[in-house]
Amino acid sequence: MPLFDVLMLYFPLASSFTACSEKEIDLAFMIEGSSSLNQWGENNFQKIVNAVENLAEYFNDSQSNIGIVHYATEAELKANFSFSSSQTDDVLENLIYPSGWTRIGKGLNFTREELFNKSRATAHRVLVAITDGTSIESVLVPSNLLREMNITILAVALGDWYDVKQISDIASDPDSKTSLLTTYDELDGLTWRLHEMVCEGTSDNFIVLLFPIEIQCCFKLP
Repeated sequence: MPLFDVLMLYFPLASSFTACSEKEIDLAFMIEGSSSLNQWGENNFQKIVNAVENLAEYFNDSQSNIGIVHYATEAELKANFSFSSSQTDDVLENLIYPSGWTRIGKGLNFTREELFNKSRATAHRVLVAITDGTSIESVLVPSNLLREMNITILAVALGDWYDVKQISDIASDPDSKTSLLTTYDELDGLTWRLHEMVCEGTSDNFIVLLFPIEIQCCFKLP
């Protein structure tokens, strides 16, 4: 039985997330490509891309638009909200690891200007910002500018070298419920939870809860 079906069996509230497909969602991913990623382990960049690919599959419907920003020293728009799901898949399949500095602030500003300034006025807007390090510039002002546009920001921090204060500044309030602190290897296994939390982020500005716990601790799988 698929894990998501198991969750709905044991936790009826999980079925409410199926309504997510009935909403207009403009979902953006900020994917880091700094030099530090693969310094801490082989193929860490690809692990991030794989997780984004799997999460994007949940939003493969006519109501959802997905945008991709790739950032390191510079930021680059890889997919805008007008891309089809197959075009977005092609972008992720062919994404190249650039290396460079960690400039989260630049990525946030770029995402606001190039994606969300052109998003649908009627859509729920969510940004998943992924990083493994400390930005060399401020992230608070760019994050606040996004929040002023009613954008829910989920901050995903990987490894051991990120700045907890910066993650707090990036994530929507309360930041304890909008931050996922995990590892590269665990990220792909948490995409079902990220899906649920993105959906929660579209429900009357309800802020999402993300913690890297083991679901097996809570019930016995059939």
